Amino acid sequence: KATTGFELDRESMRAIAAGVKDDTRRFNLREGWTRVDDNLPSRLHREVLPEDGKGITEGQMATMLTEYYLARGWNENGEPPPLP
Repeated sequence: KATTGFELDRESMRAIAAGVKDDTRRFNLREGWTRVDDNLPSRLHREVLPEDGKGITEGQMATMLTEYYLARGWNENGEPPPLP
């Protein structure tokens, strides 16, 4: 309340933050951002971490990206729902 002057609970603040994220995504999509831009650089699919020898395949990245989009309430192309 000291920062914004609003009485907001945690859920209200999260809803506002989600709306900002969706609006930012809409802007980026309008400017030409695509699903390809949400991927890691290709070298990270070929190299593993020196500490534990683990890496991430392109298939794993595609699966996680789809799951992330769905968790945010976006479609499989990473598009937020249209504004009301």
